[in-house]
Amino acid sequence: MSKITYAFVGIFDPDSITGSVIVLNTANNTVVGDPIPTGVNPLNISITPDGDYAYVSDYDSDNVYIINTINKTVDTVVPVGHFPGGIAFTPDGRYAYVAVGDNSEVSLIDTITKEIAGSPIPVDSSPNGVAMAPDGFYAYVSIDFSSEVSAINTATNNVDWTISVSPDIALSTGIVASPNGYVFVANSLRHQVAVITLADQSVEWIPVGDYPWGVAIAPDGSYVYVTNVLSNNVSVINTTTKTVDYTINVGDYPYHIALTPDGRRAYVTNNGSKNLSIIDTETKTVIGDPVSVPGEPAGIAIATITTPNQSISRGIPFYTLNGGYKIHID
Repeated sequence: MSKITYAFVGIFDPDSITGSVIVLNTANNTVVGDPIPTGVNPLNISITPDGDYAYVSDYDSDNVYIINTINKTVDTVVPVGHFPGGIAFTPDGRYAYVAVGDNSEVSLIDTITKEIAGSPIPVDSSPNGVAMAPDGFYAYVSIDFSSEVSAINTATNNVDWTISVSPDIALSTGIVASPNGYVFVANSLRHQVAVITLADQSVEWIPVGDYPWGVAIAPDGSYVYVTNVLSNNVSVINTTTKTVDYTINVGDYPYHIALTPDGRRAYVTNNGSKNLSIIDTETKTVIGDPVSVPGEPAGIAIATITTPNQSISRGIPFYTLNGGYKIHID
């Protein structure tokens, strides 16, 4: 048995107009095996808590591709509706909550049957990201054009409350929930991150770089990392003080970011540079040269898996831009 940490990275190839997921060994930052074909636009990636499957939402095909992380092949394709986005799992791994943008709903996939479970949950216009509360009681959904966050009660699968996170259209995208009682959501058009205090449902705003998009939280909950697409940097937010402690320059058009399970490294997908930047989270600096990838990267997920003799791993989030794989703004 061996344990190896891998990054799953969503790739769009503008030459062949194809999409795939590549697997990167984070020990040496080399690609393992062949690309795993998906639809043209594999928008987001999330991994089941047991690490057995990677769920990939494909924006163009309206499907979720379920990849077996051991043999690195597509196991099942689940139709979910038009413009699928973020995916989050309940802590027990039984259900995946999938934002379906054009349908203005969240669909549930039963991870045992790998089929849609029950009826879709209606939300406001164009849901984008999904974040699961650490205790699993709520799935928080960012709503693109109404600039809101809705809280879905995972026991009833009803929306318990919806909060505005901007006075005007902000294009609310990446979202995470912290263990100390906050929800952080990127407001791309307002160049800020909205912070919801769950205890009283109040909202405050943190200025960041230009066009924030991807959001990830450190494993210990201490920092939130935000990619700023148009300023080519990452803002690092202290979750206690709710201030930006660091700004780190990366490559062109950074889209998504994911941390290794030990929290020591953060990998950034630079969509415009066609490479990945690696951040040392202790020094808050970029280390080494960018890692080239075969196309335009967007989403990324990182996990450690255990396999007999040979190894492979699991992944997580991802998003895009319009045109060649650039940001979805209709």
